[in-house]
Amino acid sequence: MVAGSDVISARYTTATGDGILNCSGRSNGSGANLTYTNQFSVAQNAQSIWQLGCLREDGTFYPLVNNVTNLTVLYGVSTSATNPTNVDTYLTAALVTNWNNVISASVQLTFTNPLYVAANPQGQLPTITVQRYIAIMRQT
Repeated sequence: MVAGSDVISARYTTATGDGILNCSGRSNGSGANLTYTNQFSVAQNAQSIWQLGCLREDGTFYPLVNNVTNLTVLYGVSTSATNPTNVDTYLTAALVTNWNNVISASVQLTFTNPLYVAANPQGQLPTITVQRYIAIMRQT
């Protein structure tokens, strides 16, 4: 894992044959409901390429996307007793004091920019960031 990068886990249950994929790209074909825990993080592979990957509950790491150098996760919470379903603050995991107040997550991935050349940058930034906001199902 890269120092300073966050880790986020997704835990969910799927029914057999429902077509919902886990991070290995397979769906539940067991004949019963299964619960998966997928842990997403950034790590460097044997060829020194940074990757966003997924660690399954069986200990297998599945690389998902190359050239991701950082994962940042912030949690949207409501600090208002009068409006408990609206996000008014984003916090790191270390600062969340009540996980029941988490309404959303802000996930930001930092990629290396393939067009950046250090010797002649031509206005290109060395990295590109992509950010998404994810609603927490039980809260929205």
